[in-house]
Amino acid sequence: MNIKLLNIHLSDLPEEKERFDTLISPSGTVATLNKIASNLGIEHMGYDGAFPNSEEVAQAIKNDIRNTLESGSSPVLLFTTLVYNAQSTLAFITEIKQEFTHSVKIIVGGQLIPFAKKAYIQNLNIDAVCIGDGEALIPELMNDIKQGTLKRHYEKWLSSSPETTGKFEMVDYSNFYQLDERMLAQKALSGLSQLCLQGLGGPGCSWAANNKNKACDFCSLQNITEMNRQSLDTVMQTQKYLQDTLNPDRFFDVANQFLPFLSVKENIEWLKKYINKREEYNINTPKYVYLTVISVTDKIATLLKQAGVEEVYLGVDHFDKTALTELNKSHRSMSQLEKTLDALQKNNINVRMGLVVGSAAETKTSLQSLKDGIRWITEKYSDIMKAIGVFPIYILPGSKVYEHVKKMPQVKNIIDSFESKGYFTQEEQKQLTFEYMKEHSQVQPEDIFETIKALQSMTPDNTISYSYIESPNADALKL
Repeated sequence: MNIKLLNIHLSDLPEEKERFDTLISPSGTVATLNKIASNLGIEHMGYDGAFPNSEEVAQAIKNDIRNTLESGSSPVLLFTTLVYNAQSTLAFITEIKQEFTHSVKIIVGGQLIPFAKKAYIQNLNIDAVCIGDGEALIPELMNDIKQGTLKRHYEKWLSSSPETTGKFEMVDYSNFYQLDERMLAQKALSGLSQLCLQGLGGPGCSWAANNKNKACDFCSLQNITEMNRQSLDTVMQTQKYLQDTLNPDRFFDVANQFLPFLSVKENIEWLKKYINKREEYNINTPKYVYLTVISVTDKIATLLKQAGVEEVYLGVDHFDKTALTELNKSHRSMSQLEKTLDALQKNNINVRMGLVVGSAAETKTSLQSLKDGIRWITEKYSDIMKAIGVFPIYILPGSKVYEHVKKMPQVKNIIDSFESKGYFTQEEQKQLTFEYMKEHSQVQPEDIFETIKALQSMTPDNTISYSYIESPNADALKL
């Protein structure tokens, strides 16, 4: 039995076309799934619905299914399901099943699935539901399809075996729908083309992996703390191949923290090895990486520059001391932030940063600190500050905040609806945010939303602003 695996990542919200941090990068998840399929010798194609538009991608997928069936092979569609694309993914799955019935196998996986598992398992348009790491799941999944023994539910992690723990796969863009056009569109929008990599700091967060209090409360990656244990040679071989074949303007290292240790000393030694390997493989493509504020010192910043890092994203989150303490960042003072930004400025490394408003209990004082903080940063660091994302707390399944919200009686109907259908509408997401702010903060949600709008007006012109900064529409929430 010949299989063609279609790895699909769809988009829901309009702003996903111009994501703040990834600059509409082709999906690194799709590229990783492509690599896994390639290693198994399975014919495959990757589709990212955020570009060029959902209708064109949908038609291309349908054409691929028809061509695969005509060739005598069996199409298997693997959908990555996240909080922002679950609604469109499920709608498209229904459309595919209605048109092609049992001629196609529909598989769903992704970060959202464990929190609405019953909804997905009971969905008769879905043939199998996967929870875990693709590297661990896909070999068994493909074998079962070939043998005709496909199960409804799979759950498997790399960490379940000492031999596979941390062996996260690299990326493969060789079979990626309209990749060239996508890179050109990136360049037109942002002035550069960017490809995602799977680095040694991910896919989890080294802060969460090594810190006793784990991830930030609003983060949905509470359980994804396993670090990538592939070798530096494997990483550099991938970069070299992509540099020589696709020639992107820069790489985005998809890790929630590029530096894999909490210890400055260990990170310095690791960066020296990284730089040597980069020179050995003649890698000259610059990089964009995620860092925590406390991970950067003068020495680290100098080494980052030598390692090709030209821009970093800092999860600053807040400026108020009390709010930072609640966010599990009591150690991260304003003086620490200043030292970090000074070090990056000294080494001419550009910065993107994000603030999350409403996760901590906001007060008039804390909201004022956000305005004061942005004013200070845009004045002192205007030469390196490329964008500041100002986001309201987004209630993500998997986060500690979500576990709190689930217990709030005023949103029980929304939680029940999510667990039965497998997704939140945008209005439902807004309502969760609104109710959480209302209960948790000492100021009204409307005041928080107005502050966010004011903060966005103070940020650099090239900041991509989310539209999700307003009170929910009550009429749209009638279930």
